[in-house]
Amino acid sequence: MKNSFLIIIILVLLGIDSTYANIRPSSSELIYSKIQDEEREILIQLPLHYEINKELNYPVLYLLDGPDNINHTSGTLDFLAGNDNAPELIIVAIKNTNRSRDLTPTVDKEVSYPNGGGEKFLDFIEQELIPYINTNYRTENYKIIAKYLIYLVPNILKLWDINTY
Repeated sequence: MKNSFLIIIILVLLGIDSTYANIRPSSSELIYSKIQDEEREILIQLPLHYEINKELNYPVLYLLDGPDNINHTSGTLDFLAGNDNAPELIIVAIKNTNRSRDLTPTVDKEVSYPNGGGEKFLDFIEQELIPYINTNYRTENYKIIAKYLIYLVPNILKLWDINTY
């Protein structure tokens, strides 16, 4: 009996995940960064109702390690939004070109891999990527930068609270 109940719970959870994952189509865009002197690829997922209601603007989630995290993140967000527990978001997933360089704030000359480019990476996001997204999509002036979903959920709940009161 315990095993049957556990199997049912697992199947329900898998069903929820597969129901909401990969519903949104992703578009891939290339942006040349003058700050980093390289081309950056981003994946963009628009909210499910983006084309239906052309009067709405949306908050934007900038997702680090984008391709690795975009499907489960959008699946979770769509599940929350579908149950009126979070607003719909535009997701901008940033593909890594040099992860160790971009995600480290200072140079460590004792390691053999590129590092210490975090400030330029944040400058790219702030000065090039955000203006690009704001110009080409209907955005609100609310942005979230997230790396893993565990850090994302409290931010989404906070955003929902701010926008509903």
